[in-house]
Amino acid sequence: MTIPIQNLYFLLVYAWDVLDEAGAADVGASNVRTPEDLFAKILRNGIRHLLKRGGLDRSYTGETSDIPGIRGKLEISATIKRKGKGDGRAVCTFDELTHDVLHNQLLKATLLRLVRVDRIDHELRRDLSDLLRRFDRVRVIAIRNEAFRQVQLHSNNRFYRLLLHVCLILHRQMLPDPAGATYRFVEFSQEQMDVIFQGFVRNYFAYHQSAYRVRSERFRWQKIIADDSAWSYLPTMLTDVSMESPTRKLVIETKYYGVTLRRHYRSEDKGRIHSAHLNQLFAYLQNLAARDSRTVDGLLLYAEAEREFCVDFQMFGHTVRIATVNLASSPEEISSRLFACAKVELPNPATLQVSSL
Repeated sequence: MTIPIQNLYFLLVYAWDVLDEAGAADVGASNVRTPEDLFAKILRNGIRHLLKRGGLDRSYTGETSDIPGIRGKLEISATIKRKGKGDGRAVCTFDELTHDVLHNQLLKATLLRLVRVDRIDHELRRDLSDLLRRFDRVRVIAIRNEAFRQVQLHSNNRFYRLLLHVCLILHRQMLPDPAGATYRFVEFSQEQMDVIFQGFVRNYFAYHQSAYRVRSERFRWQKIIADDSAWSYLPTMLTDVSMESPTRKLVIETKYYGVTLRRHYRSEDKGRIHSAHLNQLFAYLQNLAARDSRTVDGLLLYAEAEREFCVDFQMFGHTVRIATVNLASSPEEISSRLFACAKVELPNPATLQVSSL
């Protein structure tokens, strides 16, 4: 499935829930040709925005060092051990306001990798190299997955969320060449795109309408009698998207799948929905309806870049719709299609903020 670069950015902004930050970065993804250039441009524009807004973030970090005089907490044992040097210095632990914090370290390490990617635009490479000079007081670290979980952001530096999402993507998608001199960008896998598509659909509905509460819902199997040991063998029930209003619940299962319909050998066969996908949705509907008095509907939503189809069924009292959304179409068309598939009223197009991305 081929998705235009600007549409990939459109999906990611919602999947990451960074719509406000994306507006401030002003990427202009319509002029970008490759994923490498897209992420390089996000980092370039985002870091420039940080510098214009007041500079890179600073935080207080604890430091222990031998200094003239006394500052902060005096480390008595360590100071006694060096007393023989006779230079009037003491070992102290104190707080230092510094740019050398984890989120800046991750940015710098990512920039150092990104400028070594083969296919990156020459102008972007030069701009990123220039920005690296603003990180001269930030240490170079080895990027590890757990480092991204350790970053602590707050309201004053929340813009870093977008940039760190990009850093994590690049950490996972950039691989060194055998010689270790350059990096190459590896395309997203189907599994990765499935997660992105799911997050996009959930956050898009949450952001652009108020009639429904939107979330991913975890719940137990209903009408089952079993002891704790037997319960432990049952799989977790977790919806991709649950939309709830006072009178209706809609369960959306999203699928980013290579082939939407399975075809058999007969030439006249139109194809069949994957039975596992339909069975999964049906299990959710039945178990939710067993504990809910509202109408419980289902939508099996496939990402599709070639054609669209939409079919409706009645299954055990549930209205089930199976539909596709063409991710190669414009953001406005994608928006209209999503609301139509979910049978949710489309908001005023002026509020959707999709064209600015």
